Amino acid sequence: MAMRAGDVANPVNLLGVALIQPYFWGKERIGPEGVLDADKLIVPNKMWTFAYPSTIGHDDPLVNPFAAEAPSLSDLGCTLVLVFITDQDVYRDRGWLYYETLRKTDWRQKEKIKCFISSAQLLGRLWT
Repeated sequence: MAMRAGDVANPVNLLGVALIQPYFWGKERIGPEGVLDADKLIVPNKMWTFAYPSTIGHDDPLVNPFAAEAPSLSDLGCTLVLVFITDQDVYRDRGWLYYETLRKTDWRQKEKIKCFISSAQLLGRLWT
């Protein structure tokens, strides 16, 4: 949604986004994903195709913001970004990669990007 808000032809004044344990995935394994047991990858591998059956696959820009066809993160249409990642999340390295990639782009609001990494127990307490 924030990427669409950055569309120059149809600008929307979006203040910010909070990505809480974001779900990003891709065909290529990154970080510790490469050493996970095949059993631990069954759910992540099938979740996206179940949720979006007409997808082009795990490198669909809707689930993989780093895919070749994905729009540049510098076009993000907001002024604040918060990324919350938990230490035990299978997707944590992709959330961290999103944060790092956004910081390295020419996005106009680099100083307003924050990433919080916490334990799963702490984040769970925030919701109870």
